[in-house]
Amino acid sequence: MLASQPQVSDCLVQNMYRYGTGHVETDTEQPVLDDLKSTFRAGGYHLRDLMRDIVSSDGFRFVAPPSP
Repeated sequence: MLASQPQVSDCLVQNMYRYGTGHVETDTEQPVLDDLKSTFRAGGYHLRDLMRDIVSSDGFRFVAPPSP
């Protein structure tokens, strides 16, 4: 039942992105998340591909250090 719900995969992508970057995304990162979500869906929901896409995304590669 969960696999058929698009919100589940979107939530997974968002939480994997947060874990990978070490912070809650900002509004400026929303386009990166949208791209990751659509690529994850189109690619058949493969976690290995999602992780590769996250670490190669601009949001991950150019993450700013957390503010004090």
